[in-house]
Amino acid sequence: MSNKTATIGLIALFIIFAAVLSAFYASALRTRELAHSLTGAEPPSNAYRVTLIAQEVDNPFWQEVKLGASDAAKQLGITLEYTGPSRFDASEQSRLLAKAIAAKSDAVIVQGLNEPNYQTLIDHAVQSGIGVVTVDADEPNSKREAYVGTDNRKVGQQMGKLIAADTGGVGEVGVLIGSNSINQQLRLAGLRDVTDQYPLLHIVDIRTTGNSRLRALEQTTDMLSKHPNIDAIVGFSALDGSGMAEAVKEHMELTEQAAGSIEGSTSIQSPEIVMYAFDDLPETREAIAQCTLRGTIVQRPYEMGFEAVNQLQLRHRASSSESTQARAATGEHYTETSLMTVNSLGLPECP
Repeated sequence: MSNKTATIGLIALFIIFAAVLSAFYASALRTRELAHSLTGAEPPSNAYRVTLIAQEVDNPFWQEVKLGASDAAKQLGITLEYTGPSRFDASEQSRLLAKAIAAKSDAVIVQGLNEPNYQTLIDHAVQSGIGVVTVDADEPNSKREAYVGTDNRKVGQQMGKLIAADTGGVGEVGVLIGSNSINQQLRLAGLRDVTDQYPLLHIVDIRTTGNSRLRALEQTTDMLSKHPNIDAIVGFSALDGSGMAEAVKEHMELTEQAAGSIEGSTSIQSPEIVMYAFDDLPETREAIAQCTLRGTIVQRPYEMGFEAVNQLQLRHRASSSESTQARAATGEHYTETSLMTVNSLGLPECP
């Protein structure tokens, strides 16, 4: 009888223990599900991993590229890592690409640098089975799968047509470029395509600003001192616009003050300098509103990031399906641009 009672007791304890364990497991599962609903489910460990390497990690342009890439990655179930140097540094971009290759990322999104060593790194990545898409600036002689971004020669030609129209095809033109990367060189080549059609319209100075607003201000100031009769200035990188606008504004004020200090002279207005910039930054918009800049050519960085991830997904499918549609993930995929002026901003016409 005592053995039977002991057996029943053990069975009861086992049932109680199983019930408690089951309740604990159910509670833990509900807690996990609640946490995932609040923070988003973790990607599976076998998710396709893409590394996006920015030119400058905190640059507003690259933050927009990141946002587009992140949205595409979420839709496609891809894991995205975002990295880049704090300031423009080609050697650091190369180091980060080498790191992504060593970490065996499934794919990388990079900016072309127009450098042989960087091209070699891209080729090594592709040969190692890592997908590569370039954005913003291409590396056309490399083995990259696709380029996503602005048709840079075309927008350079657009800039040239704006300058030719505003100057009547006569005058001196100064140019600011952010670096020697292929996108900047193509924009400059496009500008030359147009200015070469006008015998009296000459590019008299080209300065590199290192994608720095302060450097753009300094280079423009020096350009104006060496070419006092300059008629137009264009800036081909995002931070050039606000830097050159401030430099020209200071130049105009100093010129008018000097003219007014001459005995017997009347108030003389300095000749207007036609200026166009690149990209949509708050400082650039403000300069347009103040009629210092005529306008800026606006790119689509969000679309660049989104489409770059999409192209990599197509390439990933191609490796397993060999479908015709998947093979389309190669070549150039140009994103649109637009011209921002006081008219497009809904502001009064400049005097």
